[in-house]
Amino acid sequence: MVFDDNRKATVLNEYFSSVFTQDNGIIDPARLPKKLGCDMASLYLSPVMVQKYIQEAQLSLRDRATRACQLKSGKVLHKCRRLVFEKL
Repeated sequence: MVFDDNRKATVLNEYFSSVFTQDNGIIDPARLPKKLGCDMASLYLSPVMVQKYIQEAQLSLRDRATRACQLKSGKVLHKCRRLVFEKL
C-alpha cells in the first residue's frame, strides 16, 4: 500500500508511461511540428463538483438505458400487434 501523495503520483505516472513508445532515435526531431508554447489553463475541482458530475453521468446512463428498453418494448408490442391482426 502506498500512502504518500508523491509516491502515489510516481506510481500512477509509471503505470501510464509504461504504454508510451520509447524514442529510438529514428525520427529526425527537425521534421516534428513546432510546439505552440501555450500554457494549459488552471483547472479547479472540488469534491462537491466531482460528485455532481458523477451523479449527472449516472442519471444520463439510466435515462439512456430506460429509453432503450422503451424502444425495444415498443418494437416488440408493434410486432405482436401486427402478428395478431395479420392472423385475423
